[in-house]
Amino acid sequence: MTLFKSASRKMWVIAAVLALLGASLGFAVGHAAPRAQTASTVILVTPLDGNAFYPGTRGEQLVNLTTEAQVLKSDKVAAKVIESTGQGSDPLSLLRQLTTTVPPNTQLIEITFENDDPDAAVIGAQAFADAFLEFRSDQAAAYLEGQITGIRDEIEKLTANMGELSEQLGKPNITALERTTLEAQLNAGASQIASLGARESTLATTRIDPGQVVTAAALDRAALLSLRELLAFAGLLAGLGLGMLIMVFMARSNKVLRRVDELKSFGVNALRVLNEAELSRGEANGSNPALARNSPKLTQFRSELLGMVQNSNRRVLLIASADGGCDFPLSYNAVADILASAGLKVLVIDATGRAVESGNTVKLPGIGEVLAGQSTLAEASQSSNQMLCLIGQGELIKQYENGLSSERLNEFLISAGKEFDAVLVIAPDLNLSITQWLVSVIPTVLVEVELGTTKRKDVRAAQNVCVSLAAELRALLIRPMNAQPARHRPRPDTGRSEHLSNGVSGSKTT
Repeated sequence: MTLFKSASRKMWVIAAVLALLGASLGFAVGHAAPRAQTASTVILVTPLDGNAFYPGTRGEQLVNLTTEAQVLKSDKVAAKVIESTGQGSDPLSLLRQLTTTVPPNTQLIEITFENDDPDAAVIGAQAFADAFLEFRSDQAAAYLEGQITGIRDEIEKLTANMGELSEQLGKPNITALERTTLEAQLNAGASQIASLGARESTLATTRIDPGQVVTAAALDRAALLSLRELLAFAGLLAGLGLGMLIMVFMARSNKVLRRVDELKSFGVNALRVLNEAELSRGEANGSNPALARNSPKLTQFRSELLGMVQNSNRRVLLIASADGGCDFPLSYNAVADILASAGLKVLVIDATGRAVESGNTVKLPGIGEVLAGQSTLAEASQSSNQMLCLIGQGELIKQYENGLSSERLNEFLISAGKEFDAVLVIAPDLNLSITQWLVSVIPTVLVEVELGTTKRKDVRAAQNVCVSLAAELRALLIRPMNAQPARHRPRPDTGRSEHLSNGVSGSKTT
């Protein structure tokens, strides 16, 4: 819920547009799709000789109606429907439109027929009901006809046999015993013929009742929501769901870092947390000695920073801001002063073009001129004291940024490392080409992360840059005293640059 509340109005508009597009697409598909109509009818099935549901069936054996329902879906019944209605020519395709249902404990079969044409659906349902009843009637008639034919054949045999017996009885030389036997056989034959005649008469007069249509075929009531409306609603939900997923993704990617332990998910180690007060000159460089000596946080930070410099290859650190909206790190003063106060001779290289230029009206040569061979390090650097020197960006850095090789920059850093105990490079956003050029030869990168302002995606981008350029990434955490967004941070003013140069802008190292 917090993610949705933090989503921008633009993201809500995108979600609404996706929802409308999904609904429109669903409506269009539903409109183009064939809208099948269904018609239903109900028939009452009567027990009938020659069929699955026969007269001897007990009430608890109504399960035989399931067999009758399957017979209704037979090719022979479908062929009768095709013959009577002229719908289609293939029984199998016609049967795919048919559905039969047997309600429990009833003698009913519900028939449902589906067709794009509502009139054809009604005709199909009624035709299947009539054809099935006709089929059952034909089956019963064929069964009765077979029974009658059998009886007649039996009567003919008995009649012929009795004729033979009568001829034998009329012979003059028969004995009394033979006469008695022949007369008994004739009487028995006559009785059988009479019985078979009665049976034949009963079968011939048997009424064939296959059943009847209980409910005439009619169109089923349309569903509350048609296919078109269902697809439109499904498209609306799909578009809205996609919009919500995009909102969640964007909200997560734009989520800011608020706790130190959140950096663990990136695999980035952090030095510690500094606040705005500790970043000011008075508390960082010891002009307030009591606070500087008695602050365990500053003592721990100083220890971690010095350990990092000593373990870094050539003792070169690069400081940049993780926030793309702030191209000037706020913590460079505190880091430089701590290194200098620890007795290290520090060279600060300003690749942002702001720390030196903001405090000087005279344009001095900088790192660009030194790399191009137009100036020496001694000529370009400004010294505030014996332990701290600053060299600016210069005029040629932009011109030579893409033309200078990394080997030339590497040679310069090696030579600077021979003269200085530590080299601190101030760089802008890590996404800029000039910063990546510097990172390509500087093994340790200290990225400035402001808790409550820096976004997770910015830290991820900085990590990707360092991984691709084989540099070690460390985080310098800053917790501002007032929640001022990084993109609105004031640019470093003259006072901050004068702090490093100590008011001696324009003086050269000797």
